[in-house]
Amino acid sequence: MSRATARKMTAAVESVSKGRATRARAAVKRAQLTVGDLIAAAYDVLGSEARVVAKVLSSPDLAVAIHRRIVVV
Repeated sequence: MSRATARKMTAAVESVSKGRATRARAAVKRAQLTVGDLIAAAYDVLGSEARVVAKVLSSPDLAVAIHRRIVVV
């Protein structure tokens, strides 16, 4: 994993853990999101590295924000 990819992943996880989880929960309550929507958003933010996207999608912070756990196989 490159340094830039690691920074993007760290920034994505930190943004959820620094109080933005509340806004993410509110957005999820307002709109019906599919797993495909979440995957597409993760690729848009993190780039085309599948391992990084899988780590973020299966992170505990995202599970707290969306009240669901995503398991990537």
